[in-house]
Amino acid sequence: MRYPLRTVLGCDARSLALFRVAISCLLLFDVGDWILHTEQLFSPSGLLDSATAKQLSPFGVSLTYLSESIWYTKSLLLLLAMASISLGLGWHTKPATIICWVLLVSFHVRDPLVLISGDALLRMMLLWSIFTPVEQVWSLDARKKRNWSLRSRKERKEEPPVPDASASQTWVFTAGTVCLILQVCMMYWSAGLAKFNDTWFNGTALEYVLRSDVYARPLGGWLLNHPTILKGLTQATPWLEITAPLLLFLPFANNRMRLLAIVLLGSFHLGIEASLSVGKFSVISMIAWLPLLPATLWNISLPGTTKCPLPRPVQSAEFFTSGGLTGGKQHFFALQVLPTLLLLYVMAWNCATLVDLNRAKANRCLPRQFYQIAQATMLKQKFHMFYEPPRYNARFAFYGQLRDETIVELRTGNPLNSAQQQNQPDLPMDWIWIKVHRYLLSNGSNQTVYRGILNHYTQRWNLEQAAQNRVSSSRLACYRTPIGPAGPAVKATYIPVLAEWTSPSTIEISTQKMQADLDKTLDQLENGPFFPTESD
Repeated sequence: MRYPLRTVLGCDARSLALFRVAISCLLLFDVGDWILHTEQLFSPSGLLDSATAKQLSPFGVSLTYLSESIWYTKSLLLLLAMASISLGLGWHTKPATIICWVLLVSFHVRDPLVLISGDALLRMMLLWSIFTPVEQVWSLDARKKRNWSLRSRKERKEEPPVPDASASQTWVFTAGTVCLILQVCMMYWSAGLAKFNDTWFNGTALEYVLRSDVYARPLGGWLLNHPTILKGLTQATPWLEITAPLLLFLPFANNRMRLLAIVLLGSFHLGIEASLSVGKFSVISMIAWLPLLPATLWNISLPGTTKCPLPRPVQSAEFFTSGGLTGGKQHFFALQVLPTLLLLYVMAWNCATLVDLNRAKANRCLPRQFYQIAQATMLKQKFHMFYEPPRYNARFAFYGQLRDETIVELRTGNPLNSAQQQNQPDLPMDWIWIKVHRYLLSNGSNQTVYRGILNHYTQRWNLEQAAQNRVSSSRLACYRTPIGPAGPAVKATYIPVLAEWTSPSTIEISTQKMQADLDKTLDQLENGPFFPTESD
């Protein structure tokens, strides 16, 4: 039984090395994106100031809270970039991985508006990498260790070992590999079980999703014209998400079963990417499969090359030596017991979120402290993608009234008359706004977020305009158009006010005017006919 367990829950060291490089590249992509939009994402005048971020995640901890300075934030981003490069090269891999995780959590806590479920998966895969020897091959750490071993043998005047690829390319089976594998499975199982509802079983869910203009791509439009195919894909999706990961746990032909699971779910993600715009979710999901690449893939012999032998058989003690039993009880606890405890908590979290899907937040199935731990540690995750598909297309408009009473749309700068405000505007979707738009659609109405975003676009307008063209008041409006099965066009529902903003100077002037009017009224009452003087 021990050998099948190591086979099922272990990973090839070369697959882990490829995963390490890929995840470092993805971190560098995030750093580049965030550096370009630092002011909009992480500054006090950004889409979400730190006070609002703390309201959204009151137990979250972030290094960005230590200073509001843009240069401080950019310094943290540069540190994350350097740690990511170090992780990719496999140089001081464990400290680099820890630094990457701490900084990534800090930025995720600071601005959740631009996050998707794929970001939670990235965060978790990086966490489990801390407990996994991803640097065992193809790394500067491995090269340094090998050189040190050769020097040590030379000093002891021992014969160098006979070169043997199978001795260096070991099969890795640790608590970390178990966590990596089960984390990927939990994502699919949570997503699949959440879709066990009538909308998915009757085959209409994907039609709603593909009619959502913030997600749809050309292939999605083609699928809408083939309802039979679309219905079949809709009904098959939950079953694929639940059953395909089970192939990983078959004790026979495990390499082939892994490859089959990767092909099935890789094709699934490619189909999603071709038909839906879901950010980097598909890329992160496919990177999460890299540790599971079977050893047989690394041993394919190409013309003119030497076939690389399979990793040597794993001894019964290798689980502990890979995890660090030789470093003492503390090392063993840090690399084996701690990830096991964290994994048990994550499993409980995913089960609880499935139970809570149809419950109010005030009636959750577990005590409040359980959810607070997830916020503080950022172990929280929800992979219930489109379990309830969007029912309407939404357009959010930011209307500002200038001091000369002209109305403008603050994102585009276009002036509008009262009649134009009643019609749904054709608003641009830039890179950042698409992310925020998805957040607003996925998380429902939140007055705190609405006010924060409205304040950002209003203040940005006022900073860019001359004094006479500044906004005295603004409001966030929304146009909602129902979507679903083909039918007659439905006019958008206009919601004129989701949030309001008024210039502090306007409030001050209004307050002064009210006080002056009150004083004038009291003076008239005191000296008028209602209060006659003694001389009268």
